[in-house]
Amino acid sequence: MNDDRSTATDSPSKNHHNSIRTSRTQIIQKLDRINPGNYATKTKGDGAGHGNRSPSSISKSMIRPKSPTFLAPTTTDTVFSRSHASYMRVSDIYHVPQSNVDLATNSTTTHTSTTTSSSSDHNDKERYTHYNHASDIPPPGLRYDSNELWIAIDNGHSMATPIAIQAIGKLVQTLCHNFAMNANIWTLEKKSETIVPGAMHGWTIDKPLDARNIPPPGSTAEQEVLVWTGILDPDASNSDSPPPVRSESIINMSPETLFDLLLDSSRVHEYNKTSLGRKDLVILHNDLKTEGPFGKSITKIVTSMNKIPLLLKSLEFVTLLHGEALDNDAGYVLVSRAVVRDGDVKAKSEGVLRSEILSGVNLMLRIQHDPNRCVMITANHVRSPFLPSIIAKRLGVSAAIGFVHDIRNCCRFDT
Repeated sequence: MNDDRSTATDSPSKNHHNSIRTSRTQIIQKLDRINPGNYATKTKGDGAGHGNRSPSSISKSMIRPKSPTFLAPTTTDTVFSRSHASYMRVSDIYHVPQSNVDLATNSTTTHTSTTTSSSSDHNDKERYTHYNHASDIPPPGLRYDSNELWIAIDNGHSMATPIAIQAIGKLVQTLCHNFAMNANIWTLEKKSETIVPGAMHGWTIDKPLDARNIPPPGSTAEQEVLVWTGILDPDASNSDSPPPVRSESIINMSPETLFDLLLDSSRVHEYNKTSLGRKDLVILHNDLKTEGPFGKSITKIVTSMNKIPLLLKSLEFVTLLHGEALDNDAGYVLVSRAVVRDGDVKAKSEGVLRSEILSGVNLMLRIQHDPNRCVMITANHVRSPFLPSIIAKRLGVSAAIGFVHDIRNCCRFDT
């Protein structure tokens, strides 16, 4: 019986269910084309094979990878090596269609020609899923989630992918304007309300800050730290991640000095007392004065390890860092987001817990006529599923304040 068949007497409800069954079948077929034999579905009453399933018995939540690896790249594939690439979530910067079935054939960039629709073109697009366009196909070892989109940041050979060149720009805009500087999602903590009723400078980053709105050097107010907690999705009452945390403070460093400090992996221990070290894994560009794939920037993938006193295990992060100058000489921005690498998914180190920086922003804003100080704004949203949300929130607020104090302790060595 053909599940796609409908007649003039079919009800809207029946047509809707037929469409769902067809969509689920197409999702399975697409996953199988990208990763032959790498995905399976379980149906009620039988095994995990593809041959005995019926579309009506398939649920998106049942789709799962049965192997942590993609199809191994061929020896001639020097353009894109899936097993060595780094993948990043981008569902917040690219629209997720109601049906993800066609994502693998609808490019989000113009780097790949789409003038023909031959079978070879279709296969080539699927071969370079994540490379030329975002896709709902998960990276190696992760479960399928219809609400997620993924891209590859690098091609597995330390070179930026075409889609990453576009996506990083979108990421900066999204994390700056829709996250860190979006007043609608942040609530000032009660202790901060007693310090000052609002932000020190407002909610814009388009020009250097007016020194008249900044506490003067040596004042008590200069040493304060303002802290906000945020709500990204009011409807997500059972989210598995704690709320994001935002802080604002005055740092006695120039924006350039602070920017360099935060990007230097060899100096993390100076301001992060819980750090067990940070290592640069892939450097995609490392110069603010010359144009690279992401403009004049410092862009790299790093791995870091932290030891939290309350936990018996260490926390490991694998993260994209991208830093660039703001327009109009307003200062600098450093954004961060978790990435997934095939080798990291396979590795199961004892005594290590994997956490994700879902969104991270550090803004170093210039103060007019005050070259040796800047306003630092940080906003972070971290997923730590092994910590209860209430405890994670307390740790997040405490860590935000502690981070500022530790940065200030570095000032006497850098001014």
